[in-house]
Amino acid sequence: MPFFSSFTGSFTGGRRRPRGLGLGVGGGFSLGQQLSVHSYATNAGQDLFNPDGTKWFIAAFVISGSVKLRFEEYALSTAYDLSTATLTTTVDRSFPGFNDVDGMTFNDDGTELLVKVFMQSGQDPRSRAYTFTLGTAYDFSTISGIPGSYVDTARAGGWESSEGHGLAWSNDGLTLFVAAHTSRLKQVTVSSAYDVSTITSVTSISSLDLGVDASAFWGVVFNDNGTVGYLLESQGSTQELFSFDLSTPFDFTTATLNTALDIDETSSYNINYPLRLSRTDSSLIVHGIVTGVGTVYTYIDVDGGFASGVGGGAATYTISGATQSATTPGVGAGLKYINYNSDGTKILTSIAGQIIYEISLSTAYDISSGTWSYTVGSGNIGTKNIDGARFSADGTTVILCHQGTPQITQYNLTSAFDISNISSQVASLDITGDIPGSLTFVTAVAFNNDGTKLFATEMVNDLILEYSLGSAYDISTASYTTSFDYGTATGGAQGNEMIFNSTGSKLLLTDNSSDILYEIDLSTGFDLSTATYNSNNIDFSSIDLVPLGLAYNSDESKLYVSGGENTSIYTFDLVQE
Repeated sequence: MPFFSSFTGSFTGGRRRPRGLGLGVGGGFSLGQQLSVHSYATNAGQDLFNPDGTKWFIAAFVISGSVKLRFEEYALSTAYDLSTATLTTTVDRSFPGFNDVDGMTFNDDGTELLVKVFMQSGQDPRSRAYTFTLGTAYDFSTISGIPGSYVDTARAGGWESSEGHGLAWSNDGLTLFVAAHTSRLKQVTVSSAYDVSTITSVTSISSLDLGVDASAFWGVVFNDNGTVGYLLESQGSTQELFSFDLSTPFDFTTATLNTALDIDETSSYNINYPLRLSRTDSSLIVHGIVTGVGTVYTYIDVDGGFASGVGGGAATYTISGATQSATTPGVGAGLKYINYNSDGTKILTSIAGQIIYEISLSTAYDISSGTWSYTVGSGNIGTKNIDGARFSADGTTVILCHQGTPQITQYNLTSAFDISNISSQVASLDITGDIPGSLTFVTAVAFNNDGTKLFATEMVNDLILEYSLGSAYDISTASYTTSFDYGTATGGAQGNEMIFNSTGSKLLLTDNSSDILYEIDLSTGFDLSTATYNSNNIDFSSIDLVPLGLAYNSDESKLYVSGGENTSIYTFDLVQE
């Protein structure tokens, strides 16, 4: 039975703009549900979710006969909704001298858990980092005992000598972030991914360096690609949540303060003491104390979510009035599609053939910085040319559509975004009978942000089809829901590639027949039943033979389009609506 209830108590005061700072492009916030704790480990450290939000994890300090480190795992019947949580696993590890859990974070595949603890007075050292192993990914019932070795965080480059509440890894596992009680954020570089025993440097970033005035940080999280970072802070009676734009992903030394949100008792959020910060697929969660209520989990919705390739809360851009600003030559004829990995440092694409290529970017999400050396070819993906591909958010699933067929196929990857270890086909979807007519040729595929919807462009009948997925990114659970007739709407035919913006309010479609790029509006994000053609387009007939692959930069202010004839990628500066 769920152990939370919705908190519907009254709030005092209205939402205000703290310190004169208004909402910026990268961080619109709004109050979501608040859940009052009924029963859970009261001294919980940082809480975490598994990638699809169906599991929730807590590590806590408990005294039950002796001092113990407790791991709790909860099943969520609705993804990321703590009101649907049911306790499934409790694992206690005897830990003499243990005092508190400062923070924890998983590695990229859920088989390791880094836990920072603070020991009781008289223990030396007091601040330690332990790496636990999990026999089964994201399964606390398989977690190891207390490791025999640890990292002394006070002496290992000084990355944290006192209590710090909140840990986060960069997507490549080479940088660890520690939110500290000393009003500093520690940025820790390691030489071996997710291994804190290999620290090479520690950068200490003060709150004043970040343009804020904080006495203690309580949590740090990022959007999916590290271009936006969030910090929770407390200073006396003031509690605030900050968003920062990071010009270099996962590097707070390049941070620019974007938004400061007052969450204290004088605002509608009414949190008078923050404890922890975590995130879902589209919200931040502040675990804190609410006056007159007690410990509460407050959801703070982030405009635009955390989708890869965009900063949460990104502005909406249009191709209307867009100007071509650059041409990147020598990239191979006709990149059919353009996929980023999770931090934007790699492109995965196909030219004509059965190979998915990896291309390195020296600047994340900047295709003009690409090293166009096609380094990795994949196997196990059939004999027909690949027309389209999309990856799951965690990079462990890819779906493909093949030239001249009505089928979409699904494959697994044992390492995220590494197609050198692609599996044999694990699922397929044939669109032939989903609506009346002859559906024969899928040319492009796409997911919504959380993988619960699939979209497919059909070239012969000029349709885009929408499917709901019972399990995220699993096309074997697909159910057809609706379609959009882009041929009738735009007058075009033979759609090649499509991409959505981060909120699903814009859909761009390249057309093989007219050599035109079309822009389609959706009044409800990722819902084709609300799609309308807004008459915005870019005519490619004087630029290249055919517009093919599409990709945004990190904040969606630029659009990259691959040409079908001139072996080039064209950069367009978009216009903010």
